Amino acid sequence: MIKVNLLMLIEEYNQLKRLPDETVQQFSDRFNQIYHSMPLNIRPPPDLALLHYPRAFDSEIEFRLRERSPSTMKQMQDMVVDVEVNLKIIDEMRKAEEEEKLHSLLHKSEEMMR
Repeated sequence: MIKVNLLMLIEEYNQLKRLPDETVQQFSDRFNQIYHSMPLNIRPPPDLALLHYPRAFDSEIEFRLRERSPSTMKQMQDMVVDVEVNLKIIDEMRKAEEEEKLHSLLHKSEEMMR
């Protein structure tokens, strides 16, 4: 029975992914809870956890986290908040640029029709 629970815990850790409506902080809390609930004899070493954690996010966040090369889980979990904010800002800027281009095209087409 204990062996089955340990296997389930390992599998839960290996399958960790950020849920669609989950905040970065909520995911980090869930990750930490599962990671620290594993007995030391089966818990992955911190360096492996640093490799595992970014895989739980979409590819853009994963890439940006790896690019920053944090040396501790705390650093990584602090960085992921900044990464997500930066990506949201970039996305909003792209949307604004696209809307501006569309507005400009509509304006030009209206002028041509006059």
